[in-house]
Amino acid sequence: MTVARLADISREVSTPDQPRVNGRARRIAHVLNGLRYGGNENLCLQLIKHSPPSYRHFLFNLNPSSKEMIPVFEQQAGLTLLDRPYRREERLSFVAAMARDLRRMNIDGIIVYSFGLHVLVGLAGRLCGIRDVIAHAGNPPPIDPQRRQLWKEILLVSRVLRIPIKSCSFMVQGELRALTGKLPRRSEAISNGVDVDHIEAIAAAERAQKPEGSPRVVGMVAAMAMRLAPAAAINAAGLKRIVFILSRLAAGTD
Repeated sequence: MTVARLADISREVSTPDQPRVNGRARRIAHVLNGLRYGGNENLCLQLIKHSPPSYRHFLFNLNPSSKEMIPVFEQQAGLTLLDRPYRREERLSFVAAMARDLRRMNIDGIIVYSFGLHVLVGLAGRLCGIRDVIAHAGNPPPIDPQRRQLWKEILLVSRVLRIPIKSCSFMVQGELRALTGKLPRRSEAISNGVDVDHIEAIAAAERAQKPEGSPRVVGMVAAMAMRLAPAAAINAAGLKRIVFILSRLAAGTD
């Protein structure tokens, strides 16, 4: 997610020129299904880090057994961490409890990072009068026919609840639209990316310390899963000598 476009998501749950509601700071709820190290968790962290300093943030963890990133989130000023366990067999009680939490915290907007669970969280938000609820989609629909049907139903419910879907790429947005022919209003793609300026500054400082004539070093950080074809990326860059090693590392992982 490019830092320059993080505000595109924030604008959906808050009004930049009105950082306060009835004299108090705007309150944004972030909902994650666990706090492991992953893409959704990092996106949530970046949104909190780059939001206006006057905003208050509340992070709901639906899977309290997953807490790896708690120390990182605890360092964020103005953030309140809460556990709200979700169990599939207790959906109705979860919605009711979530609605009570949202009402008690006087939440103004909700960002749900777990596609699918957003319909339950969104329903809870609607029950307590929260207008601004958005969902993040970080993956395309599954291939399995039964699961695709489930995703189709999730998208249809999202339209009924008026929850826009913010996809991580135009490809994902197109795949989702193909399931139902139409996405909820205000749905859009916000492409994944990197904080180029930050990385460029670090790289420039490192280059300044390298001896003249040193060989170039190319690094890649990626999940070593065959479906992501890391070896193909390395091969395309002309770094053939390490393709075999990466292929061996990726084999059998997912």
